[in-house]
Amino acid sequence: MKLTKSSPVNENNTKFLWGCFLAIVVVWFSAIFWVPKVSSLLITSAVECQVSLPDGRPTPECVNVLGSYGATGDLFGAVTSLFSALGLFAVAFTVHVESKARKSELKPFVISNLGEDGITLQDPNLGTEQNIDVLVPLVFKNVGEVAINVNISAELEYAGKKFQIDEVSLESPLVAEFDVHEIVRGTLKADAFKTVLGALEDEAETKTNGSNSAPSAIPVSLKINIFYESLSGVTWVTTVKYNITLTTPAHRDKLISLTKLTADRTTMWANKVSVPLTAKVAKGSWDYGLKESK
Repeated sequence: MKLTKSSPVNENNTKFLWGCFLAIVVVWFSAIFWVPKVSSLLITSAVECQVSLPDGRPTPECVNVLGSYGATGDLFGAVTSLFSALGLFAVAFTVHVESKARKSELKPFVISNLGEDGITLQDPNLGTEQNIDVLVPLVFKNVGEVAINVNISAELEYAGKKFQIDEVSLESPLVAEFDVHEIVRGTLKADAFKTVLGALEDEAETKTNGSNSAPSAIPVSLKINIFYESLSGVTWVTTVKYNITLTTPAHRDKLISLTKLTADRTTMWANKVSVPLTAKVAKGSWDYGLKESK
């Protein structure tokens, strides 16, 4: 997914177009004054028109000269059409730019925060079919204009691999006065189960053993994508990424009992216990912009 950064319309471009349009109009209407003067200057400067017939009419030579001037002047009819087309284009382009600017000004801005319960792993399959549920409670807030058709997708990432958790849609438009609570829930299976839980175990083991070596440089992360539309039909996207870790040896032991199918896994996961995950926003991960059209 790519985002197109929103930016204000360049007012200088709009002013320049309006300036060109006004200049065309001024030149066009000023022809009423300067065309007769130019014509008079051309006639008086022509040697053939310096004399006239006894009855005051111009000489045939002068008529020929004026005819050639007229033919030359007819060529400017095409120039007039060109100026008219340029003026029409300038107006149409300006209307388009201003219309786009008005749409962009109606900006909803939806942000999400993790709920108080935080991200949890729960309800594992204790048999040989390895899977576990992921619950991500989210709180959505709109700090801009009304947002409609709000859709949320959540995915786990590790070492370039992405595992989709779930996609949900809010039932109602999101307005600034209210917060909306929603739970994104999915199941980690097969490769996602082994990859994500294995990475969390390694991270927890490094911290538990007090090793001086730094934790893995590739953390497990949770990415939240929020797609929504303004009332003018423009689609916006807000994204944020959380780095998630385990914090206690007991939680790590629970995950190991699942990945290694240890005999005590039924006891360790009795009474529907869950494993909470610590989540911190990844530095510089917030992003906001227009959704790029395909």
